Amino acid sequence: MTALELKNLLFIGSNIIISANDYTIMDLKNFAFIAKQKGGNIIIRNAKRLTALECKSIAFINPGKITFDFT
Repeated sequence: MTALELKNLLFIGSNIIISANDYTIMDLKNFAFIAKQKGGNIIIRNAKRLTALECKSIAFINPGKITFDFT
């Protein structure tokens, strides 16, 4: 699914599970921002590819609503 399609899902209040391998850091931050505005949650799988700073910056956008899967 494209980033734009996921953004549209988030705009209508969906919760999503995505892979960090498939989207840019900027996409992930945009997803977090939209989810915050609409009350959504995001699970980011393959989060081990992200740095600690990137994870913090994404989580800061929507505190308590972003789950990172490092398995």
